[in-house]
Amino acid sequence: MASRVEIDDFDRGVAFGESLGIEVPTRYGRDTHAAFSTILAVDSLLTPLILGMSRRTVMLCQLLAGGLLWLRRDDSDLTLRQRLQIEATAGLVLLVLALRGTITRRLLDRLYLFIGGVLIIANSLMTETD
Repeated sequence: MASRVEIDDFDRGVAFGESLGIEVPTRYGRDTHAAFSTILAVDSLLTPLILGMSRRTVMLCQLLAGGLLWLRRDDSDLTLRQRLQIEATAGLVLLVLALRGTITRRLLDRLYLFIGGVLIIANSLMTETD
């Protein structure tokens, strides 16, 4: 016998991507967004060093990690929507830099930057706004 479970989480709000007209597969709240941002920041600090990526890639990833952690703070006067816009823009810039090979010509570095950009954009688009 299957039991029926009702979930009220989907009636809470609209994801940032949905407000832009983009259909998103998952919506999650502010706490989940903060957790993913922290994971992405730690990853961007450690992975380029561990994999021996170029100095320029390491510096860009350190800057990115600092930006992600700064945007996670609640004491700034930016709204959640403005933070998500900044994150999505940073992810888009990372995608362009990776595709053009502006930072480095090394394939592994470019692939890492591309995947990081996609993850940052996805994290911002699936976060619910107030």
